[in-house]
Amino acid sequence: MDPKPLNGEGSFSALAEVVRTHFPDAASAVAERAGRQAVSEAMLGPRRPSRMILASAAAAALIAVVIALGVWGRGESARLSYELTGDARPVTDTLLESGTGGDVLFSDGTRVSLEVGSKVRIVELDTHGASLLLEGGKISLNVVPKARARWAVAAGPFRIAVTGTEFTAEWSEGQEQLEVRLSKGSVVVSGPLMPGGTRLLPGQRLRASLKEHRLSVDRDATEAPAQVAGDPTPTSEEVSAPPVNANSRSLLQPTNTPVSWSKRVASGDFEGVLVAANTLGLEGCLKSCTLPDLSALADAARYRSQTGLARDCLLAIRARFSGNREGKAASFLLGRMAEGRGAASHAEALRWFDLYLQEQPNGPLAAEALAHKMLLIQGAQGASAARPLAVDYLARFPGGSYEHLAREIAESR
Repeated sequence: MDPKPLNGEGSFSALAEVVRTHFPDAASAVAERAGRQAVSEAMLGPRRPSRMILASAAAAALIAVVIALGVWGRGESARLSYELTGDARPVTDTLLESGTGGDVLFSDGTRVSLEVGSKVRIVELDTHGASLLLEGGKISLNVVPKARARWAVAAGPFRIAVTGTEFTAEWSEGQEQLEVRLSKGSVVVSGPLMPGGTRLLPGQRLRASLKEHRLSVDRDATEAPAQVAGDPTPTSEEVSAPPVNANSRSLLQPTNTPVSWSKRVASGDFEGVLVAANTLGLEGCLKSCTLPDLSALADAARYRSQTGLARDCLLAIRARFSGNREGKAASFLLGRMAEGRGAASHAEALRWFDLYLQEQPNGPLAAEALAHKMLLIQGAQGASAARPLAVDYLARFPGGSYEHLAREIAESR
């Protein structure tokens, strides 16, 4: 009877199949090749190995694969990484810009292309995707479809929820206008003018203008696929918000029922809220308007870039309703507004964030307040000064949106 061939292929292949089943991606393939190489080197050694040694080598190699892929202990792969090509370059740890165009290549195969003069911020990066903030310009995304993938793009007050898809997004801060063109897959765009969200299909283009109070969804001639005979999908669809005036009424309510300012803001009627407040008298409103109306007026003023009025509203909320949840949240919003005014107002921003954290240490905005305080300290005094805040954030909010930034600061030397 012939002896069975001595090799570790059978042992290795059986274990490798388990890894491939759970991790059908390039990382597992690379790790498997490395493991097979380890077994081959054992076969070529000066002494002929036993079957047990080969089986042990195979098992050890696959255990290394499993640990590398995150199966051992937590059952998921590592946080995504990325690299920059072309003229894409970092401005800060999270803000990227492109002078003449460039790409951000993520480790899952997703590509984000920045057109000339575009700026995008990586707000969150985890195992399943990233949240991006388009601060200005135009980007194109090609998101690789994967189970549990989570990608999102924010632009001004708008948000684009993404799975596996190809689309472009263009945001003009000055014009307060968003344009989304979908080539493949589907996205849901939400924000003012579309509080319930608007789903786009391949070949559709969405345009949202806050200044004109107009939303349109139509076929994009440069992207639309050929129309199939009998396809019931319309070639165009225009959705325009109703005209804005001081006497605006909800289409779903009787005409003699006034629309709340909160509902007007939700529908994008910022100008209507501002006109109504001016009609009542701003000074009087700051002293006597209800908390919901003051909050809605503050939002409308922020969206229309009337930062002075927005700040006055938030200060009035603090003075009149400091014991309420909204009164405490006003501290956080005042901090964010001060932060947005530049370095000269960062000390004021820190005071507001500290006040919110003092009043609401476990409040719904505590993680955001601590993260923004951490980033302000880092920018002004360096990573060493921000390290205690980063350590505190990691301890209190594991898995939070700013975890990767906090970890970088905490581990910096």
